[in-house]
Amino acid sequence: MPANFNETFWSEHGRQLRRPSLACLKLDSMTYKTLLFQINEDIGFDNSGIWLLNVETSTPKFNSFFDLAIKQSIELAVTPEYSCPWEIVSTLLSDGKFPDIANLWVLGMASINPPALKQIIDQHQNITWIYDEELLASSILANPTKFFDPVCYLVNTLDNAGVNHKTVVIQFKNYPFGGADAQWERNNIILGHTFYVIRNQFESARMVTLICSDTLDNLNFNEIQDGMFLTAPLLLLHIQLNQKPFADNYKLYRNLIFSKGGKNGNKEVICLNWARNVTYFVEGTPKIFNETSGSAIYLKSTNISKTDTDINLNHKKGMYYTYWSSRRTHAYVLNFDEYLYLIENTKASQDAADPTQFNRTGPHLRYTYKWQENDWVLDDSRINDGFQSVISQLEDTPGSLSCLSNNENYLEVERMVQLCSGEIACIADWFTVSNLFSFVIDDQEVNNRVIFTQQNVQSTMLARKQKINNYSILKNGIINNSKNLPVGMDKAELKYINIQNGTHKFLLNLHSGDSNMHATAIYVGSMSAVDAVIIQKKISDLFNDSQYGKTVMVWHETATGRQRIPNVFPEPIISENVEKQSNRITQSRKL
Repeated sequence: MPANFNETFWSEHGRQLRRPSLACLKLDSMTYKTLLFQINEDIGFDNSGIWLLNVETSTPKFNSFFDLAIKQSIELAVTPEYSCPWEIVSTLLSDGKFPDIANLWVLGMASINPPALKQIIDQHQNITWIYDEELLASSILANPTKFFDPVCYLVNTLDNAGVNHKTVVIQFKNYPFGGADAQWERNNIILGHTFYVIRNQFESARMVTLICSDTLDNLNFNEIQDGMFLTAPLLLLHIQLNQKPFADNYKLYRNLIFSKGGKNGNKEVICLNWARNVTYFVEGTPKIFNETSGSAIYLKSTNISKTDTDINLNHKKGMYYTYWSSRRTHAYVLNFDEYLYLIENTKASQDAADPTQFNRTGPHLRYTYKWQENDWVLDDSRINDGFQSVISQLEDTPGSLSCLSNNENYLEVERMVQLCSGEIACIADWFTVSNLFSFVIDDQEVNNRVIFTQQNVQSTMLARKQKINNYSILKNGIINNSKNLPVGMDKAELKYINIQNGTHKFLLNLHSGDSNMHATAIYVGSMSAVDAVIIQKKISDLFNDSQYGKTVMVWHETATGRQRIPNVFPEPIISENVEKQSNRITQSRKL
């Protein structure tokens, strides 16, 4: 049976509810706060479902999460698939803890059997419950020991008389996880048939939540139900407990969504998985369920804030920018470890805003919370991106790389390592994050970042280490010998400094100790002389006839040792201006 995307459920089965007025879905220029719970807890599973093994540690984590959501008046709070215990939600409902009128909690719930779910619903008569009543009733009779995999929306609504209703909308997973090692879910889950589409009373973006393998049902949001989402603003949540969140079949829906629309699309996707290294047990032996998290935010906008300051602040707190160039989409990947992420974001669409206020700048990670001493506490340190571990593996013998690992201008490190390896786009603005090779991803979404190292793709890990090793050789094995450098480049350092012509700043990575001489230094490893010459020529040409173009030095490895290209330093011409471009008419006469 094909899944049904239902947005009229508020008034079905005798209900007389209005749609809500959620801040996160309004089409204005205001920002909203999202709180994402990327949990790591030991799990157990069998034919009856999935559960958290350690109530003593998980219960205070969730209680503290909800307290923070209330204290911060979070407009959108989300937990991943199979995570939130029903006992905790039942206690929240009994205690009257609920999101404010404009706020929404989207809770990936622990699995539950039909009689237990019916019991919780009956216990809270003060709550308006919306769910597939026929499916629950029939399952109590036919499949009482099987389980649902639900997501719950906790939201305030008004009825037609203006009376407020605390409402819980329960959506059941619509498609089972596949694979030979997961037959237990396929054989024991009770599948739903409905996706509840949340939208506001006044025209707004739509929200849909996919539960992990729901995406395997060939969902194309450009075609669903005669294109109901094709041009409509959409905030899509994808909550998961997923070992392979970047697998083609799990992420195909993202490829399709972002294959349509211009540079300013009106679709946003928030993926929330569990943290990496979740543990389960087989006959008492602990095993790692996942090595990857893959939580991320995806959107299209030409106004995205890509300043060094914003990129670096997000990075320090655990959110890493990448650019999905073929889809013109910005992807912000979250650190894979357990944290609460409080993110301030602009709306999926600002179509109802004053045109002078249009500014869809994208997400900013404001606060990252770690679990410490039985509470979520603010972590102001640099969230561990894995870079220091890679550096420690490479720097013991050649020499220190603390200039990289201790540099808190993370974007500068990416530029430096890419340039020192000769791996840059030969265009004037190669150093921007949309053009910097290490920031660009393709449809496989493989992370190429130099200093975010948690995604364990072997080819990328090797390429990253090779680039850093090239930098290490350049620093500790080439430029530290004055014989390899032009006269006057004493005590030369690899770094970026402000120079007179700012357009050349990121090309000039080598500076004398007195900062009076500047050059470009590159080491490309075992590359052939022909290819090394090509790199030297292309990068020299980026200086647009400035004399700096003559100081591009490329070293490569040969059978007899390292060789520099060019192998003779050119003598400067006294009349040449190192900054001003040559007159084009003069150039043509020379030709």
